[in-house]
Amino acid sequence: MAGPKVAWQCACFLVVVLFTLAEALLSGLYIDNGDQTMIHHAMTRNERLVVEHEILELLGLGERPRRARAPPLDRSAPSFLLDVYKQLAEEHEQARPTRSSEMALSGEEQQAIDESDLIMTFQSKKHHLGALRHGHGRHVWFEVAGTPGDASALLTAELRLHQAPTHTELPTSLYTVVAHRVLSVDNLGGLQLEEVAAVNTSAGAEGWLELNVTSALGAWLRSPADNHGFFITLHPHSQPERNVKPEEIGLEEPRGAIVEGKQPFLVAFFKSGPKLDTSEAGARRKREARRWRSNSDNYLKNPLTGLDHCSEWLRGLLLQR
Repeated sequence: MAGPKVAWQCACFLVVVLFTLAEALLSGLYIDNGDQTMIHHAMTRNERLVVEHEILELLGLGERPRRARAPPLDRSAPSFLLDVYKQLAEEHEQARPTRSSEMALSGEEQQAIDESDLIMTFQSKKHHLGALRHGHGRHVWFEVAGTPGDASALLTAELRLHQAPTHTELPTSLYTVVAHRVLSVDNLGGLQLEEVAAVNTSAGAEGWLELNVTSALGAWLRSPADNHGFFITLHPHSQPERNVKPEEIGLEEPRGAIVEGKQPFLVAFFKSGPKLDTSEAGARRKREARRWRSNSDNYLKNPLTGLDHCSEWLRGLLLQR
């Protein structure tokens, strides 16, 4: 955290210095007629704003980044990443592995961690689908739009649901938890579902259930508009046609700060890291600079050369080594 903060402070200091130079030295355009130096054109307020904006663009500080609130580490998704980080650090030091939470990494996850270059987690969010008409079940949704990884680089994705302990007369009764991808919702609240993954559990079990949802996440990465989330159903293992409420075995939706660490989350493993298209970023900055220039009245031109005198002078100043 200290590095980016110091860099930002240094950049701001440089901007202030350059703004001072711009105010002092570029307050107008001067021409030497051989006998004396005379001011040809005094910069307007809009012209000074254009110069200041171009300084920011040249420094890559066109817009001040928004202050993002860091998610608390006791939530389920950050806790998982913290476990992965600790494991990698301890393997490097050949120390005995320790856990920051009750999440255990499966063998498949261990392999995915070894093979992946990018690991992302997504915390479940509220997403209203209207009044659903689909019996017992639970809707879970994740915001995956804007993910730096793409579908072709996706290795695997897992949905994790927490099963809380319940007091039941038959703790060994087997149930099947099924994750469906919501394909569409009609006007009456009916759901068109596609089964993605299923896992068996007992009524008295406690801990995290893992479901492989790679196909669903891949489809959403290719077409984010099709992301309507998952619909979780539960039925007795011996009666697949009978749906029961997920909360009967502790799969209720967690509420309140006490259960922040029990929220459903999605973890995705990608083979390659985020693709940063610097050419597009540069083109965007150029478009923004042109837009500023076109919106300014009497944009400063050097009448002797026809060149943008201020921009050329500033670029020469900033590019000197």
